[in-house]
Amino acid sequence: DYTQKNQEYPSITSLNNGYFACVWQGERLSDNNHDIYLQLISGSGQKIGKALMVNYATDDDQKYPHPFSIDATNTMGVVWQSSS
Repeated sequence: DYTQKNQEYPSITSLNNGYFACVWQGERLSDNNHDIYLQLISGSGQKIGKALMVNYATDDDQKYPHPFSIDATNTMGVVWQSSS
């Protein structure tokens, strides 16, 4: 559970539908490395759904996330640094 340890380096971007995409790195319980998480937030500040892990590589550290909006269809992406 990523909420039991450090959560760091939040970054946010706005989407064309008025929502926001917030990403951050969460420290793993098992090995002190990090994973990248995403939470969508409505224009009124309410969480939309649950936070989800966006990285697939989990062997090493995944750090310093940055979300970006791509186009008018609310397509977005996340980039981050991986040590794997």
